Amino acid sequence: MLKPYTIYTFGYASRTIARLDSEVARLGAVIVDVRIQPYARRDPDFNRPALQARYGSKYVWIREFGNKNYKTNGPTEFVNLDLGSRRLGAIVADGTPVIFLCMCKSHEGCHRTELANMFNDQLGWEVKHLPHKDTAPLIESLFAE
Repeated sequence: MLKPYTIYTFGYASRTIARLDSEVARLGAVIVDVRIQPYARRDPDFNRPALQARYGSKYVWIREFGNKNYKTNGPTEFVNLDLGSRRLGAIVADGTPVIFLCMCKSHEGCHRTELANMFNDQLGWEVKHLPHKDTAPLIESLFAE
């Protein structure tokens, strides 16, 4: 059994890649993309190739955590929860923090929260949704006009 842990979640809708950069740097985290299709129509910074180029080994797509019913708004049906969990276990085994990445603006009703809560229920892992009100402001905001 894995030790107690914290899973962070991040929805990129209406957020910038700079905000994700800030969270990854602050936490020393690996981004775990939990989308079934890791592409963003409105913001190419959140497409899989761009994320891989930007973060290298700090970005992992776990398709198995994707929601098969994301287009229909039906109940969450994960692609392969067991396989995804094994892949996640390999990432967190040394204590590396992870950020579950999805598009949804709100964590409420999003499958990333449902997924994180499953780890909370089964393993006692804490769940924190980003950005947090205690998150340090971005440096770029100092130069805003």
